[in-house]
Amino acid sequence: METRLRLGNRTLRVSVAPDGDGFAVAVDEAGHAVRRIATGPRSALTGGTSEEVTLDIDGRPTRAVVAHVRERGTQRVLVALRGRVYAFEIADEARGEHVAVGSGTVTAPMPGKIVAVLVAVGDVVAAGQPLVVLEAMKMESTLAAEIPGRVRTVAAVAGATVTAGDVLVEIAPAAE
Repeated sequence: METRLRLGNRTLRVSVAPDGDGFAVAVDEAGHAVRRIATGPRSALTGGTSEEVTLDIDGRPTRAVVAHVRERGTQRVLVALRGRVYAFEIADEARGEHVAVGSGTVTAPMPGKIVAVLVAVGDVVAAGQPLVVLEAMKMESTLAAEIPGRVRTVAAVAGATVTAGDVLVEIAPAAE
């Protein structure tokens, strides 16, 4: 099975095939052996689900939290892995649809506590620039801008707890 995922302005080709007790995974031709070690509880989110998984990736145990959400008609996969959060959009080029390259709305991918807010209203940000640090499940994740632009709103407050899907920062695209 092959899927196309958008990460910022990149489109990644991801293929997954059964392989013994795991899977052979290729990301843009780079191959990986993946085996599921454990799965945590699945939680319902507004518009999606979240699940903690422990995987063996190329012989290295790795813990991740994966959330599947649908926002404004776009299907997103949020992955918290090794202290970072990756926001993927499912690209559907086969039907000729064009999925937005990135969203100006940064949401909490999972319940947690805001550790730091790194921007203020009016700041000009670049794609990939850190905006908010979120602590969830004893792991800090830095949420970054998916698009360049000007910070329109900041709802995140250091020390506050948030639930999955809460809007933390909104960015007006650079073209606006």
